Amino acid sequence: MKLFSLTTEHRYILKIALPAIAGLSTQMVVSLVDTAMVGRLPDAEYNLAAMGIGVFATWAVVSLFSSLATGTHVLIARSFGEKNDEGCGEILNTAIILSFLIGIVVACLVVFFSGDIAGFFAADKRVGVLAGDYLHYRFMGIPFFLITVSYRGFFFGIGKTKIFMYSGVLANLLNIIFNYIFIYGGFGIEGMGLAGAGLGSTVATICDAIFYFSVSLIPLYKNRFNYFKRFRFIKEIAQRIIKISLPVSLQNIFILIGFLSFIAITGLIGILEQAASNVIFSALLISLLPCFGFGIAVQTLV
Repeated sequence: MKLFSLTTEHRYILKIALPAIAGLSTQMVVSLVDTAMVGRLPDAEYNLAAMGIGVFATWAVVSLFSSLATGTHVLIARSFGEKNDEGCGEILNTAIILSFLIGIVVACLVVFFSGDIAGFFAADKRVGVLAGDYLHYRFMGIPFFLITVSYRGFFFGIGKTKIFMYSGVLANLLNIIFNYIFIYGGFGIEGMGLAGAGLGSTVATICDAIFYFSVSLIPLYKNRFNYFKRFRFIKEIAQRIIKISLPVSLQNIFILIGFLSFIAITGLIGILEQAASNVIFSALLISLLPCFGFGIAVQTLV
């Protein structure tokens, strides 16, 4: 007797969810690899503690706007279900323009205040300086990251989560390579330590945006959705994207501020404790991947 059987609906959910989980998994693997790389630098406890602040501060800032993918995803899925291919293209165009403009403004602000942001959460001055250097380079990639967010919402909405999986594998493989080069040095480039991890991640993010743009040029998608035929910003669509995304953005930022506050509190106990918290959180996030993947599938189908 079978304990359960897979219906057509179950198979379709898995078809959408599994590539998304695979793509998310590559991000977590890179997080663990980055932690291992930074952990081999001199004064590893200071670098790991600073990296913990840097990573969660980056996620806190980015999560406030990366949820634009949720609004884009929901609207695209609805238009796609209605067989309104041109509408899908208009939503993508608006999302890309909106995300890039927001990304430029936010990046200019947070890059300038990166040292202050790091110093606010760091109990140790040296940790604050290291985290500030990391954030300075990491924040530069925000506009390009938000472009990938828009494309991600589009491909999620039309059920092509494999594109995200391919993107995750490529971008995060490049992330490991660039981080190794910029952290330790190589090919005539002097090692930058923890700051190199921020720069490497930003360069990989730019490559990821280029990958998504290249995929969007494939005739299978370009000719069907006509998003480059009339590349324009539609105010009404932007308002709908923001209306759907804003509650999710606030939820995400409060969760991540909670994590960031916890890491800041552990810094009051000691540098080693703060470094250990970063390592534990990096491993802990892996357990959440299946939930995120099935959430993407449900948003697409509903």
